[in-house]
Amino acid sequence: MVIFPYFRGLLFEILIRKFYKNFTVTCIINHFIYPFHEAIRYIQFGFLTNVESLFFPFWLLSTFTRFAFYFYISSLLFGTIFKIRQFEYIIPTLATVTVLLGSIPETPTFSIFYLRVALLHTATPIFLLLPFLLWVLAKLKGDVKPEKTKTS
Repeated sequence: MVIFPYFRGLLFEILIRKFYKNFTVTCIINHFIYPFHEAIRYIQFGFLTNVESLFFPFWLLSTFTRFAFYFYISSLLFGTIFKIRQFEYIIPTLATVTVLLGSIPETPTFSIFYLRVALLHTATPIFLLLPFLLWVLAKLKGDVKPEKTKTS
C-alpha cells in the first residue's frame, strides 16, 4: 500500500515537531527574560527592519502608567497605615527609595534567575506556615472567639 509510508512519515514528523515545541518552550524560552522583545527582533517588513522601535513608545507608556499606579497605591497604603491625610506628597520620596533599593543588585534582570531558586526554597515554607502562625498568635491574643451555634 502506497499511502501507509506517507502516514508513517507524517506521524514521525508530528512527533518531531511536538518534541521540538516542548523542548523549545521548556528549555529555551524559560531562560528568556523578555520573550516578546526577543521574538520581535526577527520580524521584518520589507525595508522596515527594526520593528521593535514601533512598539517601544507603547511599551514605555504602559510601563509609566503601571508604575504611576503602583506608586499611588503604595503611597495610599502607607498613608493609611500611618494615618497621613495628604499621602500624595509621599510619592516622590517613595519613588526615590524604590530606585535606590532597586539599584543595589548589580543587574537585577539577570540576577533574578539565581534569586528565583533561592526564593522558591525559602518562601514556600514561609507561605505554608504563615497562616498557621497568624492563627496561633490570634488565639493567644484572644482575637479568635468561638462561634455561637444557632438553634432554631
